[in-house]
Amino acid sequence: MEQFTLVHTVKCQCVLGESVFYSDDRQQVIWNDIEGRVIHTLDWDTKFHRTYGVSSRLCWLIPFEHGGFVGGFEDEICLLDDNFCRQKTLWVNKDFAERVRLNDAKADRSGRIFFGTMDDEEKEAKGNIYQLVVSKEPRIIQRDFTVSNGPAFSTCGKYMYAVSSAEKCIYRLFLSAAGEYHSPEVFIRFGECFGWPDGVTVDADDHLWIAGWDGKGVFRFTPEGELIAKLSTPAPLTTSVAFVGPTRRHIAVTSASRDLTNEQLALYPESGNLFIYSVEATGVVETPATLSD
Repeated sequence: MEQFTLVHTVKCQCVLGESVFYSDDRQQVIWNDIEGRVIHTLDWDTKFHRTYGVSSRLCWLIPFEHGGFVGGFEDEICLLDDNFCRQKTLWVNKDFAERVRLNDAKADRSGRIFFGTMDDEEKEAKGNIYQLVVSKEPRIIQRDFTVSNGPAFSTCGKYMYAVSSAEKCIYRLFLSAAGEYHSPEVFIRFGECFGWPDGVTVDADDHLWIAGWDGKGVFRFTPEGELIAKLSTPAPLTTSVAFVGPTRRHIAVTSASRDLTNEQLALYPESGNLFIYSVEATGVVETPATLSD
């Protein structure tokens, strides 16, 4: 039986915690509250927790190879400095006028940014997954998502895992010889008791770790798509997951308090907090973002 030990909780009480990752340069766990419009940082050694306000909903952050971050706001993608201040706009989301916002993103093993969009009302399949291309419009990789999440990438970079939360489905795409992800196939379907799949990451053995919105935890699947473990959390709405710490032997899990009734919040008072667990698996150091033409 796989062992998970809760070693630290940050009582940040996010409305919609998301996009957790670890910065080796800063030795910090970093995540954001999309609806609360706040960036959170946690120093790994001291456990000092700090917050930074942002003017609009920030959906994701990815460390940039030249320092600072690439940030996906609801309506644009920007370069940010080390203090999370906007420096340059890379792309404007024209679909935001139709209530389509950015949602989740990750850099692949080559540093290319792939990001998703979603229907802000979570009703229609108006979102897509894109590859960010700076010199022109982003390239569409996969269409028709109501709520896109992920992606994540296998350790070798051969596979992309894209999450369609509304369909309770994780797709696997293949890397072609030309360096393009293509041919999505259904890889995992979430069962009824798992909730809805949200954020996803992989470990050094290519197992997938998938946060379950209304699933009360994180589910671990083998490279063949078989469920082998569940990490249970004291919050039902788990949203994103990442390996953190210098050795990547810990898992950080974000959660949300949005949509919960007063009775549910009384039952789950830890909702919205960040949880850090020691685990037996080891994570992968993610590649900083590059900006490709």
